[in-house]
Amino acid sequence: MGGRLLAGTETEGEAELDAVEDPLLDEGALAELLEMSVPSVWTTTGAVRVGGGYRDNVLLSSVNPMAAGLVSAGGDFLLSRLPTDGTEVSAMVSGDYSHFVDVTAAEPEAIVLAQGEVKRDLGRRWLAGVRGQYVFLHQVFDVSATEADLTTVTARGHTVLLSPSLRKGWGQGWAVEGALDGSWQYFESPLDPYWEAVPTVRFLREFGRRGELGLSYRLSQRWYDGRPPLAADGSELPGELEFTAHELELKGRWTWDETRRWSTQVRLGFVDNQDNGGGYFDYHRYSAGLQMRYRASSWSVRAEVRARWYDYAVQGSDGPGSELRHKTDLGFNVRGDYRLGRKWTLYAEYDREMTRDTMPLSDYHANGVSLGVELEL
Repeated sequence: MGGRLLAGTETEGEAELDAVEDPLLDEGALAELLEMSVPSVWTTTGAVRVGGGYRDNVLLSSVNPMAAGLVSAGGDFLLSRLPTDGTEVSAMVSGDYSHFVDVTAAEPEAIVLAQGEVKRDLGRRWLAGVRGQYVFLHQVFDVSATEADLTTVTARGHTVLLSPSLRKGWGQGWAVEGALDGSWQYFESPLDPYWEAVPTVRFLREFGRRGELGLSYRLSQRWYDGRPPLAADGSELPGELEFTAHELELKGRWTWDETRRWSTQVRLGFVDNQDNGGGYFDYHRYSAGLQMRYRASSWSVRAEVRARWYDYAVQGSDGPGSELRHKTDLGFNVRGDYRLGRKWTLYAEYDREMTRDTMPLSDYHANGVSLGVELEL
């Protein structure tokens, strides 16, 4: 055979000669090809979105609901590093802004979240981590659970949080994790800033790709700046207000099929909150939540229901001598996403909030709908 018809017919000398003479196989080109074939340790993703909607009670008022249309814009950016050497890094910045149309009484709402986390594999199933977080918030909130003279306000403030953690895993998916959240939350008037420390212990049972179940205990200690404690009748006491809360939470998630289309998340919680005054803010809070999600090739639907029940120990519904206060918060949310192409996604969302409170002027209900489009960058 006078010529090469198959690579396997080359002699060793011919192969060496071709490697020297072929410019595609010189040392620089080989290094470049090798670099291109290895996936990057660092990855970035991002998205921007715009939309609009309608709310029938933008100020969460019980006596004078105010409806308004809105326009919104937001975006996300994520940075992550694969733990090729035992160190995993992730960072995220997310923000959303909403402007209400033709309603001067409702201020624009905004939220910005920036978070970074580093995890290090220490061997023998030990994992150490540290997480930092910053949040800017300008939004209407129901604050009646922990405020004496306020029901709903437009809260504007900043939160800075640092949380180191340590995790130990065992066989068959068992693990225990400890963390300490330390945060400073600064709010503008009429709310008060405070410091908070929250040590947490969590026991976890993982079931491979199918799901996990976790039981957490948190001890929350909160110190207010410049806010006095209250006696049982609501009168002010000397000193500064402190809260101590014990919290238990059972949280599980589960995927129901091999294609991971159906998934469920469940939360059950209990909180015992105590103040350092006369018990005006002492309460038991029970909570429950259920989320269902279905994912197909080009669309997904998520539905969630949530509820919280407050039982106060000494706080009356309408002053001293009245029946004890009880408060119930209910919520429902459903969202659908449809991919219009490789980068475009259309989304629609409906949300309902409802509060039933034995305290006068604390009941309200609010509905909101939104529609928008998101572009992956």
